[in-house]
Amino acid sequence: MYKRLLYLFTILIVSSVVHGQESQGSLLNLQSSYLLEKPGADLAQRFGLNSKFEFKIEYLWHYQYAFYAKGGIRINQNVKEDVFSSIRTNEGFVLGANGFYADVFGRKRGFDIGVGFDYLITAFKQNVRLGIGSSYITHWIKIVDDSQSVPQVVSTSGQFYDRFVSGVGIEENVQFQYNIERAAFLIGIQFGQFFTKEHRFMLNLQNSQRRLDLYYGIKLTYLLPLIKFGTTETIYY
Repeated sequence: MYKRLLYLFTILIVSSVVHGQESQGSLLNLQSSYLLEKPGADLAQRFGLNSKFEFKIEYLWHYQYAFYAKGGIRINQNVKEDVFSSIRTNEGFVLGANGFYADVFGRKRGFDIGVGFDYLITAFKQNVRLGIGSSYITHWIKIVDDSQSVPQVVSTSGQFYDRFVSGVGIEENVQFQYNIERAAFLIGIQFGQFFTKEHRFMLNLQNSQRRLDLYYGIKLTYLLPLIKFGTTETIYY
């Protein structure tokens, strides 16, 4: 078993080296990705599964080393933490200024920007990508009050309940890249570990909390080459 794995790994490395010698050109690529992410550590106490839409521009040098900059947005409707507990009645409702019960709820929102590096192992005209990067992230709870009748959450007052968090961290990914003519599809997994800080916590702005936020994601990507630099003998895009 171990000999077979070692043999396969050797084939991948040798094929990657040969491919790197044959293809000395470079590409500027655009990637569009969808991720389904599961939160971990402190993040899991506040949110459930979320969707992420990510866009990446990368420079692929010698068809083996990819340097990229990216940005993404996160959304979800599964907010576990009840940020309105302090303004609920004993029956569990939120009372509006008009004397009626208000339908107030929260939604997760967030974004990130980052840079990173992918190494491509090429075999049989396909690729395996191993990547690592660093990102700045934010996330918060978007307060929704359709009736606009709760003074505590209307306009900027709602910021005291939005649990705004930001910080930096690292991300790792492993992806399989299936190349077709002038494009590619990727599927893989991505992990993130972020050291963040809570900036607003209920009505006490001084209560900033240090946090560890983790993400575990399944990633689907469409890659479109934009510009080709140099000449090559073999291009698998």
